[in-house]
Amino acid sequence: MVAALILTMALAAGPVFQVQTLDLENAQAHVFLARGDADNIADVFILNPKGLRWYGSQSGAHQTPFVSGTNVFDIADVDGDGQNELVFIAGDRIMRSNLTEPFEVKVLFRFHTQFAEVTGPARPHVLVVPYKGSPALALPGLDTFELRRADGSVVLSQPVHAGAPHRVQFRKPFTIWTIDPPQVAPPGSIERYVSHVVDYEPQLPKQLAPLLPLASRALTEKPRLVSAGELHYANWPSFPLKAGAETSVRVLYALSEPDEEDTVIRLDQRVQENGDRAPSHNKVSPERLYPGKIITGSPMPDFNGDGYADLLLWKTPDPLNGWSLVSRAISTRTWPVRLMAHLFSPEKMRYEPRPLSVIETHAPLSWFVQTERGSPVHNLVMADFNADGRTDLAFSTSESTYGVWLATKDGFTRRPTQVVTLSEPVESVALVTDLDGSGAAAVGLRGHDQVFLLRPAGAAPKTP
Repeated sequence: MVAALILTMALAAGPVFQVQTLDLENAQAHVFLARGDADNIADVFILNPKGLRWYGSQSGAHQTPFVSGTNVFDIADVDGDGQNELVFIAGDRIMRSNLTEPFEVKVLFRFHTQFAEVTGPARPHVLVVPYKGSPALALPGLDTFELRRADGSVVLSQPVHAGAPHRVQFRKPFTIWTIDPPQVAPPGSIERYVSHVVDYEPQLPKQLAPLLPLASRALTEKPRLVSAGELHYANWPSFPLKAGAETSVRVLYALSEPDEEDTVIRLDQRVQENGDRAPSHNKVSPERLYPGKIITGSPMPDFNGDGYADLLLWKTPDPLNGWSLVSRAISTRTWPVRLMAHLFSPEKMRYEPRPLSVIETHAPLSWFVQTERGSPVHNLVMADFNADGRTDLAFSTSESTYGVWLATKDGFTRRPTQVVTLSEPVESVALVTDLDGSGAAAVGLRGHDQVFLLRPAGAAPKTP
């Protein structure tokens, strides 16, 4: 199947997203972003055993094969001509190839790297980095870490062998265990083994510090929620009150006791009184209770664009409080879910007790027992989809439908701004990123056989 647009249902304001369907071709395929076209819009690459299948924002679908024996590869401009190439290592050959036909494969030079010792399928790795105004290849050799130009000339070489300067890193604390019966000591003795793991990190120059990947939000595991009485509040999970800015205020959160159905919030503020030279201390606000369980993200949402992190909580009605809910659940196999958005008030230094908005939706009954997801709100994305500075919401409203809610100055509507109907169930969120630098985030949803790329409506892709 070639890239294709699928229909969506939206309100009169128009669709938020245009949807592009991309074939995975393999259930284990790896999805990532890079720039294959000459434009400034990120393209979607799908790594499978056949090579790279990628979808240009304007040029359509392409298939770039691998040279036999390829270990690692990068999508980068290695020669400085403004067009990215496929840069890869096969054995001791450092090579490049065009991303589109005709495929002109060229050996740049030979150098035996640590990648030559690794077997298995090709995998993405940062090989090309900027150095002194032009691209260089960052290559970990057996004894040196080298930066080389595309012609093989060495511009920086740093020793990484056992005798090189290094920092000690203790990967695991000391572990003690008893051996019974004794294996070395005489019978009747107490024999114990003490072990710990030590690793070494080479002291590389600042120029070789790790680079940030292409603008793509990491989809990391959320911190575990704890009960308010389980830990001292100083050890509760937290997030900064002002994301992306220097701040001395943390928001501490935990679940209420004993039912764990609501969220307890405290503000932990570093304060300095009686002049700048006085020692600082922590000032912790009293507990405040908010109905529902908190949903966290990185960064936390900012629903009104004022720079302060806001709260999103979810709650479901008690099945004992209404037979109509039970009868509906039996007939539709769903259960209601309520999302509440609470704004932070800088003047009051607390979260507003009354929610700015309440979103009413339903989720399949099976989602309430999938505890590994954390909540029945599956595939949730909190990002700015229309570049207005406010955090919007999107999540699965059924196995194969995805709802989008745009934040306004008055909050969210109860019904979604757009509902996208997909051709197969969504399994996970593959990526969330600003593809073109406009400030509007795109969302990639992964099914079993396909990836659904939700592009901001102003940047509809070309269909080949």
